[in-house]
Amino acid sequence: MRMAKVGGAWIHYEWRGGDGGGGARSAKAPVLVLAHALGTDLRIWEPLAEALLGAPVRLLLWDIRGHGLSSLPGPGFAIEDHVADLSGLMDRAGVGRAILGGVSIGGMIALAAAARHPERVAGIVTMASLPRFGSPESWDERIRLVEERGLESIADETMARWFAATTRTCRGDEIVGWRSLFTRSPRDGYLANCRALARADIGDDLARIAVLTLLIAGAEDPTCTPAAMSARLASQIERARLETVER
Repeated sequence: MRMAKVGGAWIHYEWRGGDGGGGARSAKAPVLVLAHALGTDLRIWEPLAEALLGAPVRLLLWDIRGHGLSSLPGPGFAIEDHVADLSGLMDRAGVGRAILGGVSIGGMIALAAAARHPERVAGIVTMASLPRFGSPESWDERIRLVEERGLESIADETMARWFAATTRTCRGDEIVGWRSLFTRSPRDGYLANCRALARADIGDDLARIAVLTLLIAGAEDPTCTPAAMSARLASQIERARLETVER
């Protein structure tokens, strides 16, 4: 188990591919650093890690603060603190430059990091990400529900946002696992990140992103729709390309 003390937080991270130890094979392979979605942890990348076995790439996976095995140093932080965590983690892991990727809040972190630390970013891959999610009022309502009733109270609604109706029907056994992952997320960490997202808006940073950026949207995503990602990300990032996943 790998833990890195970054600023005031302990960040849990894992390597996949290469040897993860800075040897000759590792040094020659590009690094893809991936950040997970709200209410999950680095385990969401296991299928991708398996699919990329033998590929000439190393994956650096990490639990963002307040999630998985990473600590929650305090309830008050912002997206900029996640960006600092990412930069510090790359330092500790010996990664000078990498491709950054993520889902949802993880994608927002990757985009913000590319704007603030362009010299460390070779490219970006984001999924279901936007420069701003929802309104402060919508986050306040979600926070209230979780504080009063726990994550279980919003689990079914969350699964409906994460997965298309066909997926929920045909792959119901997998949804059981995803729902369990969500409801067992650290409650305080989830709430702290909701409060950060209620204030987060990286729209003004997008014009500073100069690297190749792949934006992946789900055709049936009710929040990060292809149209929203096109209007709010692809049109703002000079070298961005949007791809839509139908299923």
